[in-house]
This record gives sequence, C-alpha cells and structure tokens, in this order.
Amino acid sequence: MGKTKTTKSYWVLKLNHKHPKIEVSKSDRVKKGDVLAKYHSKKEIELDVASALSIKPKDIDKHLLLAISSEFSKGEVIARKENKSGEEEYISGVDGKLLGIDRSSGKIKIEAKKHKEIISPVDGTIEEVDDDKIKISFDADVLEGESIGSGKIWGELTVLGQDPYSALNSGFEGKIIMVDKADLMFIAKAQALGIKAVIACRADEREDCLPIFLIKNEQMTPDFEGRTVLLDLAQKRILICAN
Repeated sequence: MGKTKTTKSYWVLKLNHKHPKIEVSKSDRVKKGDVLAKYHSKKEIELDVASALSIKPKDIDKHLLLAISSEFSKGEVIARKENKSGEEEYISGVDGKLLGIDRSSGKIKIEAKKHKEIISPVDGTIEEVDDDKIKISFDADVLEGESIGSGKIWGELTVLGQDPYSALNSGFEGKIIMVDKADLMFIAKAQALGIKAVIACRADEREDCLPIFLIKNEQMTPDFEGRTVLLDLAQKRILICAN
C-alpha cells in the first residue's frame, strides 16, 4: 500500500436522455452541487381518481377540478369530494397535463412530466461537453490499498472515530464510512443501514459483505470528512476529491 499523493483526475457524467439542456461550457469552473444539465421527459399514465375518493366512476366530472388539456403541478389538488366529515382531496404526485377522462372506470389519463438535473459531484473544470456526456477534471488525493469487492463506487465520506458501531445510524445511508477497524458487527450494521462502502485500516472478512477498502493507519485522517470519494476497487485505489 502506497502513501497519499495528489493527481489530476477525470469524471465522466453520462447524459442518458435525448436533447438535454446543457448549462455549462468547456473550460467553465464548477463547484460541487452545480447544475450541469437539465432534461424533461413525458409519459402517459392513468390515475384511478374514483377509487381513491370512493366515488362512482360516472360521477368523476363532479369532483374533478381540471378541464381537458389543463396543466397542473406536483402537489396540486386535482379532485375533491365533500362529505359530512369534511373534504377528501386527490393531490397529484407529478407535474402533468390532463389528456382524457374514462367515465366507465373513473380513471383519468394524464401526460406526466419528469424533470431531472445533472449535478456536479466535485469541484473542477469542464474539459469536454457533448450531447451524451460531460467530462470534468479535478484534483484528488490518491490512497492505494487492498480491496474486498469489485466495481467503482462514489459518495460522500464520513470519518468515525471512537466507538464507530454506536455512532453509526440511519443518517449515514448512502455514504462511505472511514473507520480504524471494521469488525463483523460493524459491517453487518453498515450493510443493514445502506452504507455504500467502508474504508478501514483493519477489517474482518465475511461472505457477501459490502465493499471494503483497506488502508494504512497513517493514511486515515479526519481531514477527509465530508469530501467526495471515488473507490476503484479493481485498481485498488481511492480518489478523494479536493473539495
């Protein structure tokens, strides 16, 4: 296992959608969390309003608050039923547009709209922009070690000191955890809580465990807290982004 060193690295973000709206240009400096691209998608779906409000399908027009071709937003009330105890409301879970009403089933057909943003995972410089990808260069500390598992994993790093088993909780879901020692109890708890991977100086091995990366004692430091890391288990190295 080698010592920590700094290197220039690259992160390629795939844009798996036609005609994304690119928000950056080549040579732009970006911060972690900046929006790099946006895209919108549409899909026709049916909503069973009659069943949700316990009304007769033929009466759906009395309760629907929309006209054909009306657009509405996520969180908007699109149907309402009044009764003795008050009102029952049908709240849309998506942005959309009303396409049709089926009075035999009490369902409505809508065009659901989905919006997604591609966010920069690191501070860096835009090196390349295409319709299908954005390439970012960034500086990173490199840790070399031994790995248990395979593939590439990235996430935010949390460093746990004394009694890491007790400190570990559901708030760390989706993160990568760095500890001095990962024993079997810690590994089992981390796996149950949805931790992406563990970086440790020492670790117990078990079958079907989450990815583990082993480093030297002198490579462990609280300075890495909160930084974005990329584990390349096949290459047996970690990139710790300088952000």
